[in-house]
Amino acid sequence: MTGAQSSAGKPPRRSLYRQFIGSLLVPFVLVFVLAGTGTVLIGYHVQRAKLESARTELMSVYARSLVKPLWDCDTATLNGIVNALAHQQGVAGVRLQDACSGQTIAIEPVAAEAGLTPPYRQLIHYTDGADRSFQVGELVAQFNRISIWTAAMDLLWRYLVLFIAMFAVMLVGALLVFRRVVDQPLARFRNAINMEIESGDAIMRLRELATEKHNDELSDVMAAYGGLMMELDSRYKRQQILAQCASELLATSSQDASPLIDVLERVRQAVGAGRLYLAENDINEAGEFYLNYTVLAGRPFSPGAGPADFTEHPEEEHWAGHFKERQSVTGTIAQFPISDQRILRRRGVRSLAAFPVWGQSHWYGFICVEDLENDREWSASEKTFLQTVADMIGAFLENASHRHQLATVIDKLRENEKTLMRIARRDPLTGLGNRIVLDEELERAVLRAQRQSLHGYVLLIDLNHFKPINDTYGHSVGDQVLRVTARRLLDCVRRTDTVVRLGGDEFVIIVEGAKEHPNLATLIAKLVACISRVQSHDGHTMAVGASVGSACFPDDGTSSDALLAQADKDMYLQKALSNRSRQA
Repeated sequence: MTGAQSSAGKPPRRSLYRQFIGSLLVPFVLVFVLAGTGTVLIGYHVQRAKLESARTELMSVYARSLVKPLWDCDTATLNGIVNALAHQQGVAGVRLQDACSGQTIAIEPVAAEAGLTPPYRQLIHYTDGADRSFQVGELVAQFNRISIWTAAMDLLWRYLVLFIAMFAVMLVGALLVFRRVVDQPLARFRNAINMEIESGDAIMRLRELATEKHNDELSDVMAAYGGLMMELDSRYKRQQILAQCASELLATSSQDASPLIDVLERVRQAVGAGRLYLAENDINEAGEFYLNYTVLAGRPFSPGAGPADFTEHPEEEHWAGHFKERQSVTGTIAQFPISDQRILRRRGVRSLAAFPVWGQSHWYGFICVEDLENDREWSASEKTFLQTVADMIGAFLENASHRHQLATVIDKLRENEKTLMRIARRDPLTGLGNRIVLDEELERAVLRAQRQSLHGYVLLIDLNHFKPINDTYGHSVGDQVLRVTARRLLDCVRRTDTVVRLGGDEFVIIVEGAKEHPNLATLIAKLVACISRVQSHDGHTMAVGASVGSACFPDDGTSSDALLAQADKDMYLQKALSNRSRQA
């Protein structure tokens, strides 16, 4: 049979891919139209519901903000709030009925117009301290309607529910198409594979079966099947090696011995090489870069010598540039420069393949496989396998580095945590302890008093005439007064007593061991006199007084809340007595 006759007997070649796309086009377009239309309709209604909820919440928020100004008849604030609401996105008009002044603040339109929603109405009530409610006004707002075309552009990609239906329709269509276009040809392929064919003519027989009745991509697959099986078997064995190596590298902790020697030995045997070694980047004592030959598998460079004992290496001088560019160096020694050939021959090398070891962004060194018996040309699959091993070693070395860095970071975080704990227990203005310190110290003081049958006191100090100082001279002067007062309180008590700032102009002192302070009145008078001394700040002279309330523990209570409540009650009693005394 001539070539022309053979060509005439074959059917026209048709691409399986083109057949598949042509058959699937109609259901794909149909599903897309259905899904797109459904997405727009559903998304439009969902967006309207969400917008309705958001507008209701917006009206509620602004209504709450208007309660106080309406009650105070603050027209300027009311105008500002109404103006702010009117400038919110989608707001078409706002009207506020002020019950206090009887006026209406309006930013039109608030009426039935095309393209606008019905008015949203919100009654505004004020509740006083006696839980009485008063209507102080009414807020009315109107919003722009949402367009279905706007929803279509905004929501088409947001919903995937109908795309699941689209996928189901496509799947059914794909099943029907594949049965006609792909499944039947594959059945022929399976039949050919299952035939009992002599191994010597298997590939030829597959080619004949492929071209007897059909001429398409499947013919190429059948013709290459025999060689593919051999390559897959080889790759499968290498994948097993990679899985074992990865398992060993990942399972190694910082305390375990390095698994690199076992990994390199297993890889060396898999590729049938005489030697495989790892060279890592390092810095010598003079600060100079060099390659440290750390791990060797297979035949040593010389009898009885380790990798570091052999000083003649061509890699540092000629290969580092390739490795820094993530490029490998492979070939027989005849393909290398003369200077490298002399060094490699002294090491007994016939051919080699060297691959860079990289982490994510750092070059750690390289691995080198050397064949000492044959002038070997390394196949693409072998190069891929060895580069994968190099990448795994790079990840292992980087993880080891990260573990060390992580340990350093953890130590730093623990130090920061201790610092933050100290800051959280201190009042930033006065440096005294805060409520946390008060609760902790008072709990311990009460337990000690109960064990030793002693009494202690909680003194609650409230500064008098402090607010006028803040109002007259400013908060910066008020802060200075609080700091001076804190220092004076510390000077007036013992080291065993605890002084904390409760908040504002209130301080608390925990006095333990009542036997050392038999006269509480004397201690309180000393504290009041100490606090009342004149202070000078920013050229101004001022003085504050103090009202002191006390509670005895454990007689008046054993909890922080109970003792502070008793001391607060006593402090207001002392204030009342002092006021009556001044009036008399």
